[in-house]
Amino acid sequence: MSGCAGVHAAAAFPGRVAGLAMCCTNRGIERDDEDQRLSDVALFRPALQWPEEFPMKGLHPKFQEERPDMVNLFLEVRSFNSGVPSEVEQACRDNPVALDRVAQLDIPMLMLSAEFDWFFSRAMLSRSAQHCRNCTFVSCHGHGHSVYFEDPDLFHTTAMEWMRGAGIC
Repeated sequence: MSGCAGVHAAAAFPGRVAGLAMCCTNRGIERDDEDQRLSDVALFRPALQWPEEFPMKGLHPKFQEERPDMVNLFLEVRSFNSGVPSEVEQACRDNPVALDRVAQLDIPMLMLSAEFDWFFSRAMLSRSAQHCRNCTFVSCHGHGHSVYFEDPDLFHTTAMEWMRGAGIC
């Protein structure tokens, strides 16, 4: 499982969740004051120096330049979910799992972070991983927020190695 729904399922049914893969997100996990500070876009976005000609913030600009066909596919797939993601995002922000509960979870967790993520700073995700008892933090260089889309082989290899190491498969 992954993301906000995965965190909530793990907190509510820890015996039923084998592991969590958090791909460039910490949605669903409560943020303390320092996490909030590290999530401030004014703190990390200026360093990204995002080129104006690449408006898709979920994908690395280099990927957008080299693979316009995949950008179009990404936009098409995203259009199938119009309206729903904002409702889900709001629910995640309004109902996070408390940090003390997250710290109690003894479920293997993989926390991925991307070098060129417009939405979640690497520093914040690294700190979120430290709140968790059994978390592996992996930083993906040369990728944007959607690592699984930009480099499915890297994502698959990383996830499979983590699952094997965690005894999930």
